[in-house]
Amino acid sequence: MPSLSEAIHKKYDKESDVCVKFDLPVEIYVPKISPRKSIPSLLVLNDCDIDSAGDEHELDHLCQIVEELDLAQNKLEKWAE
Repeated sequence: MPSLSEAIHKKYDKESDVCVKFDLPVEIYVPKISPRKSIPSLLVLNDCDIDSAGDEHELDHLCQIVEELDLAQNKLEKWAE
C-alpha cells in the first residue's frame, strides 16, 4: 500500500497520454508548469489505498500550497502521523 507522498507522486508525476485531433483552429494556453505536475490547493486522493503519511520532509515540500486534503476511503490507521 502506498504512503500519502507515494500516492501524490503517482497521481501528479506521470505524463498525460491523451492525444486529441481537431480540424478547427484552436487557441492554446501553455502554463509555465503542467497542470498535471502542479499539486492543487484542494488535494483529493480518495480510495488510493494510502496506509501512512510517508516522509515528513517530502510531504512538506510536496504540499506547500495544499489547504484542504481529502483522504476518504483509504487505509490510514495512525492519525498521529
